[in-house]
Amino acid sequence: MNKRTFFTAVAVGHLILVAFGIFRLPLLSELNLGGRLARWYGLVTGTAYAYGFFAPEVPPQYKATFTMTDRNGRTWTDTLAHDTNNEVTLRSEVTVSVWGLVGDNLPACWAATMFGRHHDAVLVTVSLNEYNPPTMTDYRAGKRAEWKTIYQATFFRHPQVTTEKQVSP
Repeated sequence: MNKRTFFTAVAVGHLILVAFGIFRLPLLSELNLGGRLARWYGLVTGTAYAYGFFAPEVPPQYKATFTMTDRNGRTWTDTLAHDTNNEVTLRSEVTVSVWGLVGDNLPACWAATMFGRHHDAVLVTVSLNEYNPPTMTDYRAGKRAEWKTIYQATFFRHPQVTTEKQVSP
């Protein structure tokens, strides 16, 4: 088999998996190696998805914001990734989106990062916000997406003084 035939076969196979994803057709049985390999390839490349651009296909988006306060009461905000390359921004966004899986220690780690960046800060308020797009039916009925605070915690330079509250959506 020459290179051209090989790459043509790979491209055709990829397009077939894209079609299976778009039309939500089941792949091969996951009991055999071929089925597991096709599923893995689909998840890695995105071919397993139906390419739905509206809710409920689109998962919520999350962002963390940090409000620092110094001894004089002056406040300012920061984000995890600032003026960095796209890879760093993407990684920080993924970290924020999986915070619930990691546990409640992650906001404390983020606060420690902010204390490391901002030596004048005496407290850091960590806010986790969720942006959940409405379904098309809800959108037509007038509902619009908005950022909602779903978690907030305040951390002081002295670790024994920490307040935390869960914000209900």
